[in-house]
Formats: sequence, C-alpha cells, structure tokens
Amino acid sequence: MKKLTLHLIRFLKPLKNTIMLLTCIFVFHMFSLSAQTPRKDSGADGLLIKPLKVGDSISEELWNLPLKVTNHPAARTNISLQDYQRKKLIILDFWATWCGPCIKGLNQLDSIKATLSNESIEFIPVSNEDEKKVLKKMTDNHWAFYSVYGDNTLSRYFPHQVLPHLVWIREGKVMAITGHEYYDIAYFKIALAGQVNLTEKVVPLTLDANKSAYENLVEFSTDKYLHRSVLTEYIEGLSDNVVQQTDNTHLYTNMSLATLLVQANQPEIPMAGHLGRLIFNCADSVKDHILMPAKSLNKMERAIWLRENGYCYAIEKRSNKGTESIKRQMIDDINGLLMDKWKVKAMVKPTKVPVWALKRIAKVDKIKYLGNEKPKIWDDNTLIYYKNVAITDLISNLNYINPDLGIPIVDNTQIDFPIDIQMTVDRDLARNLKALNSDLASYGLKLVRSQATLNMLVFENLKR
Repeated sequence: MKKLTLHLIRFLKPLKNTIMLLTCIFVFHMFSLSAQTPRKDSGADGLLIKPLKVGDSISEELWNLPLKVTNHPAARTNISLQDYQRKKLIILDFWATWCGPCIKGLNQLDSIKATLSNESIEFIPVSNEDEKKVLKKMTDNHWAFYSVYGDNTLSRYFPHQVLPHLVWIREGKVMAITGHEYYDIAYFKIALAGQVNLTEKVVPLTLDANKSAYENLVEFSTDKYLHRSVLTEYIEGLSDNVVQQTDNTHLYTNMSLATLLVQANQPEIPMAGHLGRLIFNCADSVKDHILMPAKSLNKMERAIWLRENGYCYAIEKRSNKGTESIKRQMIDDINGLLMDKWKVKAMVKPTKVPVWALKRIAKVDKIKYLGNEKPKIWDDNTLIYYKNVAITDLISNLNYINPDLGIPIVDNTQIDFPIDIQMTVDRDLARNLKALNSDLASYGLKLVRSQATLNMLVFENLKR
C-alpha cells in the first residue's frame, strides 16, 4: 500500500485565505451507497482484549465465547465459534440496522448460502444492537439466516470504525479483514481453496470533532501549513462522499471532481439527477478523469477508478460572508486544478436541453392531499409514499432514482398544492418508462420528452 505523499502545487490570493493544493495517493473501496461509521463503541466491562490481526490464531477463549443469536433456524438462542470450528471458512460480518451498505450486502446472504450449501463455510452476521431492533430488520427484509445481537466482545477482538466489516477466519486463523468489496460467491470459493490474497481493510482515520475541517485534513497529511483550504486526491482511510458543513467550514471527502463542483454549485445544479445537468465540451479522455463512467464499470472497476481520480476538499474561512463565499472559493480552487491539469474550466450556464417533463393529462386533481398529517416520504420496499409534500419533492426523487438517465426530469404540472401519491419503488425511467407512466397515469400525470432551458454545469476547453 503506497504511503501518503504530498506535493505543494501553488498558492492563490496570498493576502486572503490562500489555497494550498496537495496531492495524495488514495486507497479505499467505493460503495455506492458508501461505507458508514458506527455510532458508538461497545464493550465497557473492563476486560482487556488484545485485538487480532491478519495471521493471528483464534484463542480458546474466543472459540468458546457465548454469543446471543436471534432468528436461528433451529430456534437456538446462543452459539459459539466452537460450533463451527470444523468449518474450513468462517465469515464474521459486522453490521447495523442503520447501515445501508450492510443491508445491501446481507440482502444477498440467503442466496449466497444456498449456492454454497455444500461448501465448508459459515456466515455469522454480528450486530451490537438489541434483539428487538435486529430481529425487526431481519423480519422486514425476510432474511432466513441468524444473527448475533448485543455484541460487546467480538467487536473488541476485531475493532472497526467503518461498516461493513468482514473478518475471514480460515482453519483457525484470521485470513483477512475486509469491507464488502469481496462479498461475492467467487471470492468465497477462492478463499475456501486457500488461494485468495485479499487486500486488508484500511484502518479508518478519525475526524477530531474538536478541530476544524482544515486542521483534520492537515493532520492526516502529516505536516503543518498556514493556509485555510486544501485539495487532495483520495486520502487512505477516509470514507467516500462525506459532506460536513458549518457557517465557515466545509469538508468533502473522496469524490469525483464533477461531484465536488455540483456540491459547490448547489442549488443552481441540484444533487438529485445531477448527471443530467453536466455538459462536457472537452475531450473524452479529460471527461473520464472528471466524471466516473458509471454505466461501463462494474463495482470493482468503479473502486479502482476512484482510487485514481477521487479528491478531498476542506476549507475554513474566518469571515462573516458565509456559505456563498466558501462555495465561490471552492469553485475557484477546483477550476484552478482543472486548468492546471487539462486547460478546462467549469461554469454554470443557462442552456436549452432535452428533458423529461412531468405534465398533467387530467383536469381532476387526483393527486391532491386532503389530510392534516405532517409532510412525509417513505417506502416499504414495495411502494414509495408521498404525503403532504410538494410536487418538487416527487421530481427530486425521480431524478434521484434515475441517476444514469442523462436527461433531467422537470416539472411542467403547475401544481402548487401538497400531493398524495404512491408509486412502485425503484421505477427505472431509462428502461421502464411504460411502467413508470402507468403509475403516474393513476394520478393524471405523464412523463413526456420535451426541451427546457436549465442551469447546466458546462466543462469547456480554454482558448490557448
């Protein structure tokens, strides 16, 4: 694993908050729905436990540690690792009910277990939450496997700050410690054969809440600087797509340059559906460094792309000009990098573009909300409900669930009252327009192709 390296690129505006650009080598796993940081550390019983690392043997104490389980197919309430010591491979999968990437991975587990039913492997999900919460999540997701709950000991043998967290135990030894990037039948089979060499999970760096965004990032870069903003490539150990904002400090970690510029240009360029708000009037070879080509890459290729093209940005401004001043500075800093590297500049321009327009096809207001509940949007894994919310919330969500569409969805309904609507979850406009419009037609609505003048984030070649 490459060590963090730093290079001073240039100074900007020396009498103000001068910008220092740094480049750092990054190693981390992109999850789309990004890895998540546990809410609290468990285990306050005073026991001294030495954390295990790759290559360590499982001790007798750990083999015989009683573990409380729920949803066990044999109605057991306790197990131990000793029960599965004869298995060639044991996978400890630390998870939490609030961790989206964990849930996404565990949704595959019943299928994986069925495929590997004849293999010498045992999967043991582990949560530090109480049984009621764990069992409810498992029941809601129709999972047939069991899970450890209320853990406060395993997590000290295998400490972690980011979920998902997988511990691979093969023939009595810790074989690997990873995230969900290897949560795949092919890797499990290779591990069973003893031929796999998995990249060990990076120990996450911890942001100090008592320090500013700038001070944290400088500390990670192992040196001290006098300026108040920093731009780096992906920093090893930080989670991707983290956004922290206060009145005078902003922090963005491990995202593409395109995403950073969308963040800086909100609300002119909304985050929901932002891929449809980008125009590249530059070479494809440049575009491929600025925006991840999501449609052509699988999960592992996306992670590799981000290692080579991900960036972090932090800024602190000790002035009373607030967020707008920070965003203008952020745009200038990132454009400075674009100009230095590729002679390209990004700017927001009103542009006439193709759109999907939501229109009314019925005079009767079938969508109007008539109750007195608080505004709410939720789903039950089958339907998504919009209660007492604005039509713009529906538009925003349609853009959000169709990130690769490439064409913005806009509102042409002129509806100015709260709506009440339910639709099938995850309607994919790019592949299933007919089904989506079938849902909308029930409320007198339809998506049609049209044109509109919208604020677009345009990447232009500079004149030489």
